[in-house]
Amino acid sequence: MHKTSAAPIEMNPSLIDQLSDGFIRVRADGVITHANPTINEWYGGTITNQPIQPFFSHINVAQMNEGEWVITESITVENRLIEVKILATKTKSGGTDLLVKKVQNESKDKCFDSLFYENDVPIFIIDLHGNIVDINRSGQEALQYNREQLLGKFLKTYVGTKDLQMERCIDEINKGNIATQQVQLKSSSGDELEFEFTHIPMYVNEQLTGAYCIARNNSALRKTEEALLESEHRYQQLVDHSPDPVCLHDSERIIYVNDVAAILLGVEDKSQLIGEKISKYIHVDHQKESNQRIQKVMQGKRNEQMFPMKVVRPDGDVLETEGKAIPIKEDGKTYVLAVFRDVTEKNQAKRSLQKSERRYRSLFLHNPDGIYSINLKGELTSINPAIVRITGFTAKEQIGRHYVDFLLPEDQDQIVANYESIFEGKTVKFEKRMKRKDGEVITVRVVGFPMIVDKEIVGMYGILRDITDEKRSEELLRRSEKLSVVGELAAAIAHEIRNPLTSIKGFVQMMENGLDEKALYYNIVLSELDRIEQIISELLVLAKPQSVSFQRKEIGSMIRHVLKLLEGQANLHNIQFVEEIENEHEQIDCEENQLKQVFINLIKNAIEVMPDGGTIKLSCKKDGDHLLIQITDQGPGIPEDRLSRLGEPFYTTKEKGTGLGLMVSFKIIKDHQGSIHFSSEVNKGTTVDILFPLSIQ
Repeated sequence: MHKTSAAPIEMNPSLIDQLSDGFIRVRADGVITHANPTINEWYGGTITNQPIQPFFSHINVAQMNEGEWVITESITVENRLIEVKILATKTKSGGTDLLVKKVQNESKDKCFDSLFYENDVPIFIIDLHGNIVDINRSGQEALQYNREQLLGKFLKTYVGTKDLQMERCIDEINKGNIATQQVQLKSSSGDELEFEFTHIPMYVNEQLTGAYCIARNNSALRKTEEALLESEHRYQQLVDHSPDPVCLHDSERIIYVNDVAAILLGVEDKSQLIGEKISKYIHVDHQKESNQRIQKVMQGKRNEQMFPMKVVRPDGDVLETEGKAIPIKEDGKTYVLAVFRDVTEKNQAKRSLQKSERRYRSLFLHNPDGIYSINLKGELTSINPAIVRITGFTAKEQIGRHYVDFLLPEDQDQIVANYESIFEGKTVKFEKRMKRKDGEVITVRVVGFPMIVDKEIVGMYGILRDITDEKRSEELLRRSEKLSVVGELAAAIAHEIRNPLTSIKGFVQMMENGLDEKALYYNIVLSELDRIEQIISELLVLAKPQSVSFQRKEIGSMIRHVLKLLEGQANLHNIQFVEEIENEHEQIDCEENQLKQVFINLIKNAIEVMPDGGTIKLSCKKDGDHLLIQITDQGPGIPEDRLSRLGEPFYTTKEKGTGLGLMVSFKIIKDHQGSIHFSSEVNKGTTVDILFPLSIQ
């Protein structure tokens, strides 16, 4: 026995109650004064203030040697047997402290629990007096009693009228012999069920402690008899019911397989496998490793770790399995008991997942667009190399920082609102400005969507593209189009300015000659000067490049300013403007100069297709949470097959047009989250519908 130094254990209840091992303090008179939660859990209830002897019937605690581990069998409150080892230490008061450890064989216990408690055959465990120590689920169902009603009761109590041989069987058990009897079990309802009982002696540490009583239905006796009588080992009778394939073999040949193993190997009759070489069913890639493992197990070494192995079925199919192998001794010989399971589908799924992860990793690392992830705290958790290239910051300088650190202060509120929408489960597309590490301000387009794990949002992913050059190109195109518009309007504007200048010149000459009522003419002159100033101001606003800044503006005021600017060109072509603005002061989020450019392009187009004059109608009305603006001309109309191409670069229906005006207009409307639609009828005219949201998200 193993000895160790022993010293009295100071009674620290807090420390002792946290031990994973059991602890019992016993007074000199043999009464338990303290038991920690671990020991109470093992024994199925509180054992404090009870005598120690019933729990350790095979030893005398008071006479145990200090510092010496003793392995023994203990009886729990529920009359179950557990194997423990005990270290005794004497206390100053004459009592004894016991440190108790379970002697566990985890895989063995799990196998026994599965085979015993889940077996379809009723099984009882009795002590040497015939009292029931334990019973499985099938036994409880057969007698129609629950386990608590049966524990501690004499088994003969439930035997029917046709069998009085229980005492003989108990005598045989006490002699260490297997006893068999035909018996009728009496259920709680009074029904008598005929079974054949086989009582198999049960040994613990080579000491006879009781018996396993297997109650086999006579109708199922033939199917289980061979397995039950193969060995006195307590598991051999039950392996047929294991949910996992089980194989018993020696160093070369198969001795036994259960039904599940036969099904796995694709064999209808498991007897066909008995006597076959084990190597026949092992893939050539695993033959050498398998032979080495078998030799070690045959030498008595346990293989506790799960090992992979490819199995070859008779039809040629290859299965991937994993299993354990342990030595089994019987009649002086050593055999290998292998328990394994089919993991082919699991491994295939694992490989598919790994392949998918490699693809994702490649997409993440080599994507020309920036990809990043943010947790719910707003902290960057991952970025790909493209993000480093776009921002100029290294991964170390970005990971763990809040995304707000990379925003411009004036854009922060809107961008934070976008991120909050993503964290609520929405996919959001938006543009934002960022400052690179070198100080350059860039514009990026972002598509953000939630990161969902187990149906919960845990963060977000973002795909980011640098569109700074694209924005610059668009701005150059807009400026070019503005200059083109200004050039085309020059003649009309010159005409508009010449008229009030002629009036001013005439009134000045008249006043110079002593004209009376000068005050009246001063007002006329000032009015004409105001008109010139207004026309020039609108022209300058249109031509001047300005930064894009969305603000709340009245749409009616914008339309009237544009009509004022184009009034001269309309007069030259004998065209009248008709306004139907229902919502005079309705405001929308917009960049005023850009929308004016759109209206100028569309109205100027309408003027140019009406050389003989006519009417251009402009209307504005509210449509739900949008504003609908319509521009209708009386021109020749556009054929249906050409409508779909409007907005394409360099596609135009005019003789000297470039198509860039409409293309720019389409882009501006899109940037305002609006839409544009053309409807036309040949020889009757064209209507343009423009729909803008009242507020931009």
